[in-house]
Amino acid sequence: MAAATWVVLAERPGVATGLSVSLVGLAVPSWAAWDWMPVAMLPILHAAAPLAVAGAAHVGLGWSRRAGQPRFLALVYVLAAAASVLTMVGYDPFADPGCAFTCADADPIAGSLVTTRVTITAAAAFLSAAAAVFAWYLAAQRRDPLVVRLGTLAAVALLVAGWDARALWWADGVLPVTLVASRAVAALLLAAAVLISVWLVRRNRIAAERLIAQLNAAHPAAGPMHIGHAVEFSMPDENRWVDAEGRTVLAEMMREGAVALDVDGTSTVRVWLDRGASAPTFDAISPAARVALANARLSAVIKARVADVQGSRRRIVRASHAERHRIARDLHDGAQQRLIAASLHLRVAENHFPSAVAWEQARTAIGEALERLRGLAYGLLPGDLPTEGLRTILSDLVRESSVDADLEMPDIEVDDDVAIALHAAVKSVLAHAGIVHARDVLVKVVRPDPERIGLRIEVRGSVGLDEWEATAVADHIGAVGGSTSVSGSPEHLLLTAELPCVS
Repeated sequence: MAAATWVVLAERPGVATGLSVSLVGLAVPSWAAWDWMPVAMLPILHAAAPLAVAGAAHVGLGWSRRAGQPRFLALVYVLAAAASVLTMVGYDPFADPGCAFTCADADPIAGSLVTTRVTITAAAAFLSAAAAVFAWYLAAQRRDPLVVRLGTLAAVALLVAGWDARALWWADGVLPVTLVASRAVAALLLAAAVLISVWLVRRNRIAAERLIAQLNAAHPAAGPMHIGHAVEFSMPDENRWVDAEGRTVLAEMMREGAVALDVDGTSTVRVWLDRGASAPTFDAISPAARVALANARLSAVIKARVADVQGSRRRIVRASHAERHRIARDLHDGAQQRLIAASLHLRVAENHFPSAVAWEQARTAIGEALERLRGLAYGLLPGDLPTEGLRTILSDLVRESSVDADLEMPDIEVDDDVAIALHAAVKSVLAHAGIVHARDVLVKVVRPDPERIGLRIEVRGSVGLDEWEATAVADHIGAVGGSTSVSGSPEHLLLTAELPCVS
């Protein structure tokens, strides 16, 4: 028991405490057999025996932290302490028929109030109640090691059985050798249960560490079966394959050089073999490599799904841009041209009938309609990007803004999709600044490296941050693989974005 206490002291102090208490309860009563021990000390030494029951229960209760454990443990110790106090004040070894080693008249403190038999019977009742509380709690702890639960339960049962036997067969007297043997067996059970459980836990921990090492060494990117130079995975419910990065690869397999592994009758993994390597089967792969392959397939499928979503966002943005371009073209080539023709007809008619006042009013109305159509068409389509360039388009936006705005931007060439996303972001912020009557706006476009474009828009004054919906801007920028961040206060709004140069 001392060795078991030392082994578990660092990792499971509760178990070490229970072993120590139980060791005291088992060892101290034996000191009463020493000849030089004062007779008055005998009841005190025997009073330590109930602590062995509490300590054994503590081992089972303290193995792992559980809800309600402190209350149950405290109740067990209270019942054991009551048995100890009764033994201390009422037990006289000379009046115990089963006494063989310490039969001396100790004259206990409460000897005139209770007999030794009543003391033993009451102590046995308290310890039986403590054992019942412990068994009730232990029955619900399915996650604790079975060896600990069975070992501590058997030890508590043996210790309490000794007290109950003394109370039930008082007149016959229970052999002292039987009591000593039951306590020795209980001590062995406690120590063995703890040491075996610790060994099992450490063995499982070592096995887990080895498994982790195997998984790390068996990652598919490094060739989990040591036979192939590439691993590909099938997409669930789709007739396509992807690599470890989620990129779509050819669905057709080459006649030589590739082998598909069947899992539950479905080919989900495809390995491109090295020259001279034999085709494996899934059953021949180690469990560690199987887990690594499953994790790699899950990661590849997630990456492919993310790429699909990003591609869908780009197609939606491109489709909406194409639709705006079509509407603007129809307005320019259709309604606008007809209005211009109508204006020319009115001018010809006015030359023939100069006295008609209605001609001037009609021409004015047609001119206003043309201006509105041009404004609508320009709002739908951000200029001619291939011809004018991004800087010119953004400069027009800043110049025509209803608030004081400045643009800082070098000459940068980007894809049309990226340019449209930048145009949408700047236009949205400038429109919002005009609505809330902001003081000024600063638009800054930078290129931190050849692969990225940075956008920074500051709005100062009454910015109305709660009134602005930034979702549309985030959608445009996210569709080309960029990211946005919006922060601010009642007097300052800051939008930052980072986009790739090529969508």
